[in-house]
Amino acid sequence: IAFYSGVPDSSNIQNRISSAFDKFINTRLKNDQEIAELSRVMGIDIAVDLTGNTQNGRVGVFSKKVAPLQISYIGYLGTLGNSIYDYIIADEVLIPIDKQNYYSENIIYWEGK
Repeated sequence: IAFYSGVPDSSNIQNRISSAFDKFINTRLKNDQEIAELSRVMGIDIAVDLTGNTQNGRVGVFSKKVAPLQISYIGYLGTLGNSIYDYIIADEVLIPIDKQNYYSENIIYWEGK
């Protein structure tokens, strides 16, 4: 399930992305509380934020606790310095092991090839 808060278009890339999900829900016109409630009603167990603290990001949605497990990935890979996200996905180049103590999130190290 994907929640999308951008402007809808009919580009090839958006069509490819939206067709990769069982459900692709545009939440652009919903406020943070409405999105959080929708997520809870749908029974989302794990929510992954792909925008984080970037322009047009929806960190406020995650501050409402949209899922029991909340993860930050890709969009903003710095710490938010609070308890909004349980985990952040990174690699050892981005977050060296000896720098973990500077992150409020638990770090999941990804070893992509």
